[in-house]
Amino acid sequence: MRCASNTYLIEAVAVPSLGYRVLMAEWEEDPQPWMDSSSHTLPTCPAALESDQLVLSLDPATGAIRQVQEKGTNRTWLTGSSPNGLGEFQYAQVTNVSPTTESSGMAGGINHQWVNGKLGRVWCSVDGPLVTGLARERVFELPGRTVRVTEELRLYPGQRRIDFRYRIDKPETAEKEACYIWFGLDLPEAVFRCDQAVGWIEPRRDLLAGAMQDAFYATQWADLSTSARGATLVCHESPLIQVGRLRTYEWRDTRPFVEDGSALIAWPYHNLQQTDNPIWQDLLLNVQYSLCLHEDSGFDPVRCDRDAAAALVPLRGQLVNVRPGVTASRSGIVLESKTVRWIGCHLLPDSQTICVRLEERAGQDAEAVLSFDEEVEWTRKTATFFGGENDGLLLKPEGRRLRVPLGPFELATVLVRFRE
Repeated sequence: MRCASNTYLIEAVAVPSLGYRVLMAEWEEDPQPWMDSSSHTLPTCPAALESDQLVLSLDPATGAIRQVQEKGTNRTWLTGSSPNGLGEFQYAQVTNVSPTTESSGMAGGINHQWVNGKLGRVWCSVDGPLVTGLARERVFELPGRTVRVTEELRLYPGQRRIDFRYRIDKPETAEKEACYIWFGLDLPEAVFRCDQAVGWIEPRRDLLAGAMQDAFYATQWADLSTSARGATLVCHESPLIQVGRLRTYEWRDTRPFVEDGSALIAWPYHNLQQTDNPIWQDLLLNVQYSLCLHEDSGFDPVRCDRDAAAALVPLRGQLVNVRPGVTASRSGIVLESKTVRWIGCHLLPDSQTICVRLEERAGQDAEAVLSFDEEVEWTRKTATFFGGENDGLLLKPEGRRLRVPLGPFELATVLVRFRE
């Protein structure tokens, strides 16, 4: 699917988890023009945006998402009573902010004065067999300045996933302000969890008494789940998440954490503390979130990691010219090792040689065993590690298997050539 002048979106089927798959591209003599947003402006906001999995009901006057319904089951994900649409960007002027850090979180009583955004242009941002998108512009008028926000929704066939993309253009100001993005869901009694660098936490169980409760730092995802269904919010760039309701500057002293609702509120920007220089507040920010809906099960950290990987680490492809008559059929590689990590792999232009990169992560001598789908003709290893380099070490393949020795923390590049 052509998305721009030199940008294509492809559907890669059955790609190995540790490996790659070769796809042969056939170019049309007269390719279809790509989507040009300037020529796809809509006279009004449509009543719905849908894929084969989901239907998003939209407010024609504002473009806000008022309901998310699953096709087939007709189950819904929003209460319908929330004043904010799903993924709604909100801008507020904030008053009664403490000027010092000593009382931060304990003073309480800060006030949010919400500014209503006016709907501007609405257009079909992308439309094809692999993705459907709708974008809208909103303008927030304030005395002496204007905040402009572009919000885009994207749906993908075969996935219960909604991508939310935002472009925030905000001029400088010394006044206190904050931006929030609301993801209010119909998940009564849901439990909040989010990932950390060393695993994941459940604040109900893990939060220390007296800890700040205004926001949590989600490394990749935040999750709200009941025993039967749940939603995972993948945080692409902005990791600050509030839970249930606005909790800005909330400490709550020694009281335990409770969700107080089933909303995830992203907090991409504020200038509430020690940020009074106006030029620091001149902002042009692009942020993205992916909301993955799961009707068939409760919380599963492995599933959350998979959601995050699919959204944050898209598959990468390399376009190469293949010799006439060559059939590129390579489809998989298996790595066996407890301490060696796979960094990357790509096909060289001769279509018979691949470049594999490995890393030893435990600080010890190790051996990685690579298994291929085809007979290996020869291999050569170039190693880079603390202390020097080793260039051109020949390795002896064992049919379709190859043993690669690595030293402590070694980064190794292995060239593997297959038999014709």
